[in-house]
Amino acid sequence: MGQVPSTSPIDLNRYTGRWYEIARYWNPFERDCSTATADYVQEGQELIVINTCYDQNGNWRQNIGRAQPTPTGLTVNFNYALDPSDGREISSSSGDYRVLWTDYQTFSFVGGGPFYWILSRKPVITQRELSVLSAKTVELGYNPQRLIWNEPNLE
Repeated sequence: MGQVPSTSPIDLNRYTGRWYEIARYWNPFERDCSTATADYVQEGQELIVINTCYDQNGNWRQNIGRAQPTPTGLTVNFNYALDPSDGREISSSSGDYRVLWTDYQTFSFVGGGPFYWILSRKPVITQRELSVLSAKTVELGYNPQRLIWNEPNLE
């Protein structure tokens, strides 16, 4: 399986499409989120990022931003998040995130500062894959005990 180390540029064309959030570290912008996805759409030399999740009441929340490639990852600027009840802007944020490892076809590990995500091209993983993802998390210098696993994500 090929990989992209964090010091390599990201192939935007290959990174586009839907990624399912399998696990993450706690973060304030995904409070009470489940079934999260990240859709990457290439627009010129950047990516439009559409993060979607569902809150505890089953309402969708969406955060839209732009990602510019850097030599070691992506700088993502989220201009706004939409409140599903009335469509108003509820927050804005930006951050430098590194694609720590990806093979573009199955998994991507993303981190930046105190944040960390495990993304998958499929919404459900096997128990064996969970073990592999936990081991890769350790290899990348993160603590798998801090992970919040999205439900349902195991076959």
